[in-house]
Amino acid sequence: MQGAPKVRTFLLEKGPVVRRYILLTVVVGVPVLFLRTGQDPFNVPKLALMTAGVALVGTLRLAEALQGRSLEPVKRLLVPAAAIAGPLVVAWLFSSYKGWALLGKYGRFQGLLPYLLVIAVGFLLVDAFEGRSKQLAWGIVVAGSFVAFYGIVQFVGADPFIWAFPDDRLTTQSLSTLGNSNFAGGFLGITLPLAVGLALVDQRRRGRAVRLSILIVLGLLASKSEGGWAAGLAGTATLVGFWASWRWPSAKMLGAVAAVVAIAALLAVGAYTILRPDNSLVPETLKLRAWWWQEAGRMAADAPIVGRGPNAFAVEVWQYRVVPEAEATQYAAPDDPHSVPLSFLAAAGGVGLIGFLAVFGWVAWQARKLQATDLLAAAFLGGIVAYFVQSFLSIDELSLRVGLWTVLAGFVASLVPAQKGVPANKKRKKTAASTKRRIRVEPLKSPLAVALLAVVAAAGLAWSGGLLLADRRYLRGNQLFASDHPDAASREFELALGFRDEYDMRHSYGFRIGDTGVALEDESYIDESRRVFSYLEDFPDVSAIRDYGRVMRQWSGIEPDADSEAEALYERAKELDQQNPALQEEAANVLDD
Repeated sequence: MQGAPKVRTFLLEKGPVVRRYILLTVVVGVPVLFLRTGQDPFNVPKLALMTAGVALVGTLRLAEALQGRSLEPVKRLLVPAAAIAGPLVVAWLFSSYKGWALLGKYGRFQGLLPYLLVIAVGFLLVDAFEGRSKQLAWGIVVAGSFVAFYGIVQFVGADPFIWAFPDDRLTTQSLSTLGNSNFAGGFLGITLPLAVGLALVDQRRRGRAVRLSILIVLGLLASKSEGGWAAGLAGTATLVGFWASWRWPSAKMLGAVAAVVAIAALLAVGAYTILRPDNSLVPETLKLRAWWWQEAGRMAADAPIVGRGPNAFAVEVWQYRVVPEAEATQYAAPDDPHSVPLSFLAAAGGVGLIGFLAVFGWVAWQARKLQATDLLAAAFLGGIVAYFVQSFLSIDELSLRVGLWTVLAGFVASLVPAQKGVPANKKRKKTAASTKRRIRVEPLKSPLAVALLAVVAAAGLAWSGGLLLADRRYLRGNQLFASDHPDAASREFELALGFRDEYDMRHSYGFRIGDTGVALEDESYIDESRRVFSYLEDFPDVSAIRDYGRVMRQWSGIEPDADSEAEALYERAKELDQQNPALQEEAANVLDD
């Protein structure tokens, strides 16, 4: 126990510094990180990094609390956290797919647990950067700058990697490090007000902030994301309104009006698209969104209060499709309505939608305290406004969620008044010295609890590593099937499913092993396909049901008894997705034979 006082000294002296470094890694790393060796090179590594960061920082912060450090700063985001987490927890309790809804659809991760982890990031950021919100602003601007730079590289055709368009190496799709140009545009819209704000408040590094602001603007243009452009303009207008209000008091109101106009314009275009979908002036992407929004409304009508559960839209959308969307996309049904408010409405009902909107109402209430001199807080407010604007056209992608809770944390941290008197650097040195003298003679408090927290942190790191490894095995299994090594592929899939029983993995594995069984006329592979697809008994995934039906239909040419099994699967798929003409025709061909 001789080292116990040293542990306590480290926790109280160095703990906050370590926490800030780890959290900045999360803030910068989540939007920037991608791994080329993964089946999902974007969101799986992002979720793994965020999980590891929360595990390390959360347990470190609790260990500090056991030594006497106050948890008061952590509570400053309780209202928005409760507004988001409360309805999602209730919706999860009423969900028919509780296990699946914990993480949500593979690659989207809009389940309960990722939302709780992102909220935890917000709590930890407020606590760690209280009085240091400028550091947090620089962190998210650096992340935005990298996203912008890589998007520009892709736009000019200099990307060394091939992404979603393998037949066109010189693609002008600026997917950047988020995997989608709209996601990249939305994130850049959030970071632009922060970059402009730093140019206004950080005199020592103003030139750098100006250069990064220009880079982010160029990245926004390269993204070709109208939602991102609207978000960046609305957020920056909010900031400029505060900056100009010292001379023109009405400027602050004009900035707010600009944000409202941006939202109103997006809603007006969406409403017009729903009413006049055949107008040639309406872009195809808006037509699709209008249909998806109608489907979210249909789904919410069946569970108007608590919704169908986190990310349930990805599971049950087949039953709510509108005819033109089903005709246009057939089996490529949407896994999200592409509107965050409507996503909350479908997932958590009216309670969820009210909770989502309440977050921004709470922000507006807090913003009434801001003065013309509170430019850094206004910059964070601009980032919040930007997220809100782009949310009406976007999926709540993981990096965008981290962006929201980062700017929320920065906004709240910047509202805490700075202590006057002793200069900050001298005061910190004095406080650190006095703390060191005080804790040298005090033993570590609750050593067993501290040790238990270390175990929890290790478990979090192990889980995040396992998530990456399972994704790698998923990719490796698909590659082995493609190279005609089914037994080795099966081992990889089994190991991946042993860590995380993911339905998309089951779908891929079940179809591939069944297709191999048909090709080799090997009944053991067909039996394995049946076992893997057994989850479909309680899971209305039409795409997987159709693929399972195709396997059984082909197998019936070898084993006639499988024909009835194929017919039952097609009957179920036909009933679930009544608007899909391709499915109806395929099912009719099977059932009429």
